[in-house]
Amino acid sequence: MGKNGARGRKKWNRKRKAEEGAEKQGKERTNAGGYKDGQDYAAAKTSNPKFEAYYSLVGLHDTRYDNGTFVPCATDAEKHAERDLFMTTLRATLPASFRVDRSIDPTIQKKILEELQEYVGKEMEVEIELPRRSEAIGGKKTCIDQGVEVAKEEGDEEQKTDNGDNKSSEAQFVKRTLAPAKPIPFISHNDITLGFQLSVDRRTLRRNVSLEPLHSFLKIQTDCGHITRQETVSMIPPVVLNAKEGMSVLDMCAAPGSKTCQLLEVVGGFTSKTEFEPHGYVVANDADPKRAYMLVNQLKRMNSPSVYVTSCDGQYFPILDDKSIRGTDKEGMFDRVLCDVPCSGDGTIRKNPGIWKNWNQLGSLALHPLQLSIALRGARLTHVGGY
Repeated sequence: MGKNGARGRKKWNRKRKAEEGAEKQGKERTNAGGYKDGQDYAAAKTSNPKFEAYYSLVGLHDTRYDNGTFVPCATDAEKHAERDLFMTTLRATLPASFRVDRSIDPTIQKKILEELQEYVGKEMEVEIELPRRSEAIGGKKTCIDQGVEVAKEEGDEEQKTDNGDNKSSEAQFVKRTLAPAKPIPFISHNDITLGFQLSVDRRTLRRNVSLEPLHSFLKIQTDCGHITRQETVSMIPPVVLNAKEGMSVLDMCAAPGSKTCQLLEVVGGFTSKTEFEPHGYVVANDADPKRAYMLVNQLKRMNSPSVYVTSCDGQYFPILDDKSIRGTDKEGMFDRVLCDVPCSGDGTIRKNPGIWKNWNQLGSLALHPLQLSIALRGARLTHVGGY
């Protein structure tokens, strides 16, 4: 041990520090991707041969959606067209969506819907920054091929790349007219549509200056519990579950809690005008204590007494009904059980492009026993006649 208290530690020296600093300044700095400062990041790949071959093999492209029904593809050309549509959709940016709470005061709900129409009820023209490198997801080449007007800032200069191509030294923007928000018809209450899907993704909504008023409005209303920002596909399971006021519901894999909030808005309501407290409730469970804590923070916005948060393994969720009723028509604990089991995340590939690179069919096959075990436990906890 030396005088400085650590073996092998060099004594501080002003001259040596100055030399090390000069050496660092002489080196070319690189970013996290290994590119030099000023170079562009490479966009994530949006293809995987195993992924495409797997879904072709299981027959995903053998049917097509036509006029509200699924019909078999009669020719190979129809199958190829269905496959191209599937891949194009996966490479498209996932639009942001949200819904208005159905359980809030009708006066507040009406006011929120009126204010929303001022933001999303009409077309808007915004400038969207283009990615540095063109890829399948809205790159510069895609915009040029589609004939979209690209705006350049004053003073932008063209510089040669290593391949001899011209490249702008500054960011480029494309002027785009945003369509009004699309109403989500299956998210409604008393014939009032409460769900909306925007024509931009979350990143554009967060970073675009033109959309700052809308973004601020959504953040404020979300913190108040009046609005829940939730993907459109995530809104479907609670609707299919068809929960009613006064029911008992178990969400076995609840985090992060958007579907739990949607269920709570329904079952936490009053079955009649003479009641002063709700009879229905939701038990929100997640096996990971950290995710369960995140779930608690999400449910705070609801300010509802009708929710309980637990943290235990879903496949071993305790059965608390009386042994005397087992095997009878009164068996079970909950009227509805929702099992959003752990999965490979293929459906999230539009917001998690890293899945393209790492996808492997073994991931989903390895999870199947766990998924089946949780589903069977959920069926055991459901009342006879429930689902």
